[in-house]
Amino acid sequence: MNDYYGINSPHIEQGIRQLQKVTEELSELYIRIQYNRSNRLGLTAAEAKCLLCFNREKYLTVKGISGCLNLVKSRISRLIDGLENKMLVQRTPDPNDKRICLISLTVKGERVLHDLQKCCYENFARILKDIPPERWNIVMNSLREFRAALQNEMTGMELIRES
Repeated sequence: MNDYYGINSPHIEQGIRQLQKVTEELSELYIRIQYNRSNRLGLTAAEAKCLLCFNREKYLTVKGISGCLNLVKSRISRLIDGLENKMLVQRTPDPNDKRICLISLTVKGERVLHDLQKCCYENFARILKDIPPERWNIVMNSLREFRAALQNEMTGMELIRES
């Protein structure tokens, strides 16, 4: 059916279908884990992802968060409004450029981020516990290889879009 680099084979066709199915299942499972984790903390998944952008940053701008989450600035502004209403972030004018607003975590936001990071760690610890230690390197190397293939696909898609 598909011509894979000049090879038309049912074996290749089966591999493509399996990769697609497993990738979709992994994506759906991870989305559900993120939803459950954020829901336990009274956050939406988008709010939790936004807080995680502050991992090592004291201040972020809307532009910085937009880049971190790959979302448009108008969506980020609404997200920040919601986090501000929950008293998790605060906006401060940039002393060097009044057009820019610096966003930082409140004390409550820092606590919630810490709890979120702890939940993430515990999730991955439980996942890793289900994999025999002697297979950890194999799994990690396979995931890195898969990530590189996805990044190559994204680069190819961006090149097509630009041309």
